[in-house]
Amino acid sequence: MSDKQPNILFIHVDQLCLHTISAYGCEFVKTPNIDKLIANGVSFMHTYTAEPVCTPARSSWWTGKYASEHGVVHNTTSCHEDLIDLGQHLSLHGYNPLLTGKWHLSGRNVEESFHVTHEGSWYGEPTDPDVTRSAVAILRNYRSDKPFFLSVGYLNPHDCCGLPHDSNRQGPPEALTDGLVAIEDLPPLPETYHYDNINSATVDYVVRKTFNQADHFTDIHWRYYLYQYARYCEMVDCEIGAVVHALEHSTHKDNTVILFTSDHGDGAACHKRYEKCTLWDESVRVPFVIATLSDLLPIRKDTKNFEHFASGVDLFPTVCEIAGIACPEGLSGLSVYGAAVGSGMANPRLFAYAEAVFYSRMIRSKQYKYIMDYKPERDDRYVCPTHATHEIYRELLYDMDNLGERLNLAELPEYQAIVAQHRQMLVDMEKRLNIRQLRQDNEYAIQLLHDRLRGYYDHVIH
Repeated sequence: MSDKQPNILFIHVDQLCLHTISAYGCEFVKTPNIDKLIANGVSFMHTYTAEPVCTPARSSWWTGKYASEHGVVHNTTSCHEDLIDLGQHLSLHGYNPLLTGKWHLSGRNVEESFHVTHEGSWYGEPTDPDVTRSAVAILRNYRSDKPFFLSVGYLNPHDCCGLPHDSNRQGPPEALTDGLVAIEDLPPLPETYHYDNINSATVDYVVRKTFNQADHFTDIHWRYYLYQYARYCEMVDCEIGAVVHALEHSTHKDNTVILFTSDHGDGAACHKRYEKCTLWDESVRVPFVIATLSDLLPIRKDTKNFEHFASGVDLFPTVCEIAGIACPEGLSGLSVYGAAVGSGMANPRLFAYAEAVFYSRMIRSKQYKYIMDYKPERDDRYVCPTHATHEIYRELLYDMDNLGERLNLAELPEYQAIVAQHRQMLVDMEKRLNIRQLRQDNEYAIQLLHDRLRGYYDHVIH
């Protein structure tokens, strides 16, 4: 292994489900280039986004903190100004932080944290290729003595968000009736397409109210949605392939660690949903791979790690360990690099924790998943809810080894001890976090989020 600090290539995509990667067993999506990364590294199979919405999730990457700590609880709320981000920290420790593509950290100028070569856009299909060209140029031409951290941020498969908006509301999809796609080419419906229809309040109100364009969908519409989503996954896989090829044929191959992940997943017809925001696995469970194309670096190859829970907040400390530099104090993330090289983790997580849309929380233990909603109060717009400040409205419990997220067990008498155990795990987790009031520089976004949920609770309760 080189004595030099390794270069780090961080490839990230938007809205990619763990279960839509062919190396993980998906038969309806072809992802040969992501598969190549998986074959050359360690996949952390129980990785959960810190928050299943774009900007909050990415803010957790860059700060090593959860949304209630960094303040970005919505796509338009702002990060606390006193937090150092990963680009700034690497710059202070001898790295050249470079970025092409998506950044999405509200309230912070990306050019104060990274050297930016391309800022991407809101549409992946036309602009992801530009991000690729920029990344390839850097890998081919980088000559500095400083090691680089290169963030390559793709938008796809996020373009799937527009599909229900553009769909034919009358009858079957036109692509089928016009003979462009055969019905036998459509993926099957997922196991959780049929479930007990018991939802968190976030799903019942925020997701349905905001993303209700699929209300008319039949089984065939949902299967066609999956077909289209698969094509967006394959588009971004092609872009990743060009970057990996450029690295493989560059002078940086033998001293570069590759990190690959997604900010969150997609509904993907599970629970008859598309989009994100929920704490079900299709939305909150994401791929996370640490890989290298070199035989000189100690990262294990073609390994699937089911043992350790990982989180989006782990990116920051993991990068620090790879780089051989100290972390800032107060990060909520843990480095998982030791598990990638086989040396183990000193204090691995006993569960994964995530937040969603300000009022929802998740605990994922070895066998169970616990989801709960806090009840909005009338004057709490800037106070991130905890057990100390808010009442519980609804609790869900799933046995992930048996029936999974198809049957809520929280109301059954025989599961009350398990519900209480996971509720206490959440309370203990909140005590470890540095939860802060939100910045008051975006009144509209916070008021809108608060009023949507409060309106739902008022309707249900009264």
